[in-house]
Amino acid sequence: MSYWETLLVILRRWRISVPAVLLAAGVGAGIFVVVPPSYEDTVQVLFLGSPNQPGEKAKVNPYLSLSSTLVLTAAVVQARLSTPQEVESLAALGATAQYVVIPDQSTPAPVLLLTTTSAHPAVATRTSQALVTEIQRILVDLQQSAGAPVSTWVNSAVISSLPEPKRKLNASIRPAITAAGGVFVLMMFVLFLFEGRRRRREQNPVPLDVPQHHPQAQPHPYPPLAAPATQPIPKLTPPPTLDHPATPVLTRQVPQLQGISGWSGTAKRNINGPADRDGDR
Repeated sequence: MSYWETLLVILRRWRISVPAVLLAAGVGAGIFVVVPPSYEDTVQVLFLGSPNQPGEKAKVNPYLSLSSTLVLTAAVVQARLSTPQEVESLAALGATAQYVVIPDQSTPAPVLLLTTTSAHPAVATRTSQALVTEIQRILVDLQQSAGAPVSTWVNSAVISSLPEPKRKLNASIRPAITAAGGVFVLMMFVLFLFEGRRRRREQNPVPLDVPQHHPQAQPHPYPPLAAPATQPIPKLTPPPTLDHPATPVLTRQVPQLQGISGWSGTAKRNINGPADRDGDR
């Protein structure tokens, strides 16, 4: 299906496509209102060496002596801030926002980038301030426990911060877009499902004399096996009897014998058997 065909289907099915767009927009707006936005605060903390450098009688500008050793010092403080003990101590001070402490990759200077995120801007700001204070406390604790002279201690300074936390809409927009897109895709699936059924009905119309809810039975691809033919058992009949025609009886008359007293008559002779005599015996 091409782009224009898809557009025509959506326009033809406007009774479904228009409510789908409205429903998706409503769901997205509802999710955007329900999910609270997040606020993010950012602070950059620079590590500075002491102005009292060994071998130097006069104080030096600490911004002119940013060495790689301060980068290592910042990495130690970063590792300290990531421990569970520091997280619990910050939460006890009211710094309950999520925070991330990483080296600032935008500069080779010994800078830590502090990022706090919270649903409330005041909590994000309070957490950033607590992190700045905690960095200075960690520096003092580490150098004091190491016995370093106070005049050579490393210090920290905030070089950049936001006037107020900025609102980030990603936490609200992403769920809203996801929900609205899911609803719209579901409604489009229903729309094209109806369109596909309509096209199938047009391609394969149902005969009028066949009910639509009783589709015609399709012939079986293989014919059923026929039952073996049974031969009828022939009826035995007795052989026909030969009826011989009656043998005709041939008779001939015997002339009467004259002169023999006591017997007179006619004699009949059967050529097929003994002669019969008629008369008085």
